[in-house]
Amino acid sequence: MKKTVFTLILLGMSLLFGCEKNDNPSIELTERKDIVLTRSELDFVQENNGFALELFKRVSEMEGGKSTLISPLSVTMDFGMVSNGAAGKTQAEINSVLGYKESSVEGLNSFCQTMLSQSSKVDPSTTVEIGNAAVINKNRIPLMDSFSKTIESAYDAEVIYKEFGKDDVKGLVNKWCDKKTHGMIPSILDQQPGADSYAYFMNAVYFKGIWSEKFDKANTKDEEFRLEDGTRSKVRMMRQKHIFPMGSIDGLCAALCLPYGNEAYRMVILLPEDGKTIEDVKGGLDTESWSGLIKNMSKSEVDVKIPAFETSTDLLHLKDALMEMGIKDAFSTTSADFSNMTDEGVYINDVLHKARIKVDEQGSEAAAVTVIEMYYTSVVPGHITHEFHADHPFIYAITEVSTGAIFFIGQFTGK
Repeated sequence: MKKTVFTLILLGMSLLFGCEKNDNPSIELTERKDIVLTRSELDFVQENNGFALELFKRVSEMEGGKSTLISPLSVTMDFGMVSNGAAGKTQAEINSVLGYKESSVEGLNSFCQTMLSQSSKVDPSTTVEIGNAAVINKNRIPLMDSFSKTIESAYDAEVIYKEFGKDDVKGLVNKWCDKKTHGMIPSILDQQPGADSYAYFMNAVYFKGIWSEKFDKANTKDEEFRLEDGTRSKVRMMRQKHIFPMGSIDGLCAALCLPYGNEAYRMVILLPEDGKTIEDVKGGLDTESWSGLIKNMSKSEVDVKIPAFETSTDLLHLKDALMEMGIKDAFSTTSADFSNMTDEGVYINDVLHKARIKVDEQGSEAAAVTVIEMYYTSVVPGHITHEFHADHPFIYAITEVSTGAIFFIGQFTGK
């Protein structure tokens, strides 16, 4: 009964403040479901969020202050598949950087399998799709049956053999990306695989969610956005007043949570305090500060202003960033050990990543693709109204509530 009363109060406030409710009769908001993880898998999420934050810091530095987006979950899933084919130090480095500290990959497989099977079911109004595939050079030694069966069962991966150099592998990979991201990322390869190519391991993550409390387009206006270099630009600024979870990292930033649908997913926005930059906020972000921020949020009435924006992160080459983070042997032509994958001597040549997001009055649509390119070697609330006006660069993340897993993380800089 209390839950029903609270829902009616929120509905009344949304009408009072001009917030556009779900007006699509085909979408019925249901009670939020949780993704069920074991204790060890929940611990892994915390460590993997640390990986997500560190990779985001390195990628945003690579991008030189531009608006940037990545999907740490996509990178994790792709490396989860590949880790099953690794052995010894190669496997240990991959697992450690991802945040998985165990000596085998079974727990990592279990986590990925759970996210694959349950992420799409916690909110019928939110679309979450995760896809995996492997394209293998049929002219080389094939994958081991045990490895193929593992990625097919744990990752629902399609294993495809093609004749590299003859078949249109580039077209196949790009069509897969286009389909799995609903056209948001139509391609990731710009040329056919070279003579040394052995395999492409691919992951795609697609997200589309409606705000629990939509923004009324009538309240969207062109307003100034303060860039960190002191200049100003015009953005389409959305606005509404409603009750939302808020928090802060003392001395660094305010934080706002904007839920989607039945609140199984949310966007968390980190807005630097006056005198602070997004680089300052990144410097204070780690596993502990992130989990503490999320845990200590409380609901308040908030006057919200955020830009409607679209960010596309062009092709990223993640090899250098991942090597700096500790995955080294996997990229080495002499030290890589993928003896649980194939009898062919192979190593990771590069990790390709693309991501895109659209944010408007209705909600958000985001997609990302990760491709691990493998070559073979010649050797084997109260009533106080708070303000949250995102009129200067900020960081944002799309997360799943019950696990806390970071699906996407990015920054909007106005550039």
